[in-house]
Amino acid sequence: MVAQIDDKKPDEIELLQVVKRKNRSADIVNLKLRNKELTEKQIGKLTGTTQQNVHRTLQRYNIDTKQLTGFKKARADIMAGLQDNILSTINPDIINKSSLKDRIISASILYDKERLETGKSTSNIALSKVVELIDKSDA
Repeated sequence: MVAQIDDKKPDEIELLQVVKRKNRSADIVNLKLRNKELTEKQIGKLTGTTQQNVHRTLQRYNIDTKQLTGFKKARADIMAGLQDNILSTINPDIINKSSLKDRIISASILYDKERLETGKSTSNIALSKVVELIDKSDA
């Protein structure tokens, strides 16, 4: 049985209040992904729908929580491998066939990512704004 909101921590209360939103399918999927221990019946009660609808929704989106847990643990390595595969297919011919707009956008994104990877600033804040914020906090 699902506990009442009074028994929950603040982050759990937010999770239980999904019934107030309109996108029921997203709520069903999010509840299952964030709370693997919840049954389909419990999710149905929380989202105001039937157990059968919850079951169909999870099947439609092919949610396999065991597989997802494994993916989350290896996500960084999976993403790095995909990035390597994609970047290794880029050659001068492909770059030259790209529009000027696409080349500029790609160069800008790669520049930002390079700065992020090397620990450099990726967004700049005016020094006067920083001083203003410090002055306000001292007041």
